[in-house]
Amino acid sequence: MRIHVTKAPPRSVETTFEFLDRDDALVARLTGTRFRAVPLGRADRPDDLVYRTESVPLPLTDAPSAALTAVPHLRDIANPETIAEESELEETLLLVEALVRAIALESLRGFADADGTISPTRLVAAGRLAENALPLAMRLLQGLADAELASAPGEDATAETGTAPRDWHLAAPDDHPAAADLLRTIALEAPDHIAEIVLLARLHTDLAMHLGNGLPESADATFAAPLMEHLLTASPSHAPLSDAVHTAVERLAVSWPAREPMRVLLIGALDATLAERLARLLDSFVGATLVITDPDDAILSRAARRWSGKGHVSTIRCRTFSMHRTWSTASMRW
Repeated sequence: MRIHVTKAPPRSVETTFEFLDRDDALVARLTGTRFRAVPLGRADRPDDLVYRTESVPLPLTDAPSAALTAVPHLRDIANPETIAEESELEETLLLVEALVRAIALESLRGFADADGTISPTRLVAAGRLAENALPLAMRLLQGLADAELASAPGEDATAETGTAPRDWHLAAPDDHPAAADLLRTIALEAPDHIAEIVLLARLHTDLAMHLGNGLPESADATFAAPLMEHLLTASPSHAPLSDAVHTAVERLAVSWPAREPMRVLLIGALDATLAERLARLLDSFVGATLVITDPDDAILSRAARRWSGKGHVSTIRCRTFSMHRTWSTASMRW
């Protein structure tokens, strides 16, 4: 490489680079390249050198939590289920629901008789349906029955005795759009639902196999971790849940008594966007802090690096615990 300095004013340099091969033949030339001097360090600004004193009340010992005063205000927040029932679902979500029903119907028909009759308990006894897949099969059948795509013969008679019907009858394949057609439609009309599309496409291929061979211990054994992370943190299906959490914390912060600082514990550090929204919200309330925890050390370490230097945000390690046992013995002071 040959470097020619063409200009050299006090605070910049202009050069020409010539790239040569092994035989010193010219391969490429880069002309008019300018480098400008950048001073190291920065000028001191007086505002950055002034300490500010803010009064932050300490938690009261052996006193009822301020949460007892603030929590009743959560009743003013509309129930998400009620909103969903009163509002019309967008067309994409209707298509996704139809796709789920199509996958369930096509997968279960592989276990049914020629006339569409299926008995999950007899399939388990015959070894065709895995025992740990029986609850899922029953849930799928109930969902299809709610959509009038499955029926249980003798349901009225068994309702009097309190016993569940054993035999179900599935609708004919022509009674519902095919899963492959719905997949193509959603992919063309709603590409932002890519996580749902990919996961349901994989489920369309593997659901029958899992029902027969047994369900895996976790979704990680079947689906890629980045795909699951996108579904749980950035997909359109996750947005309403994130908004509901943010609204609840905002309502609590506004109604929180000034006598005690508000502390928010966010269990699960995977959704960095939600944590960012909560951090910005709590930053405007004096004394409010956000503590982020996660049972996965790798995810928690990533969050710790992201929030290092933020005084009102911290991370803490935790272990997997029973939510019921923990909250039944925990103090309301947190």
